[in-house]
Amino acid sequence: MRPSATFRSFALAFIGVLFLTASASAAEIRVMISGGLTAAYKALVPEFERRTGHKVSTAYGPSMGTTVNAIPVRLARGEPLTYSSWSATPSMTSPRKAR
Repeated sequence: MRPSATFRSFALAFIGVLFLTASASAAEIRVMISGGLTAAYKALVPEFERRTGHKVSTAYGPSMGTTVNAIPVRLARGEPLTYSSWSATPSMTSPRKAR
């Protein structure tokens, strides 16, 4: 069975975090993640922690909305994070037009 494109994308992003943090001493890596990538994430984190000595702290929440644990709300209130994986709406990824 071939891994899905979503799983491959997530794995590559997670490996990127690995390289960014590999040169530092053991650290806590704070991740915010929505439900869509949870299965792949849970498969990768234990091996990442074992190989690097880094501790991954995870905050789960919806990728959209205004609930207290929604990722956009967490980011807006300045919660610290090292990596975030969530679905963005087009308005979040497109440049805003001047009015």
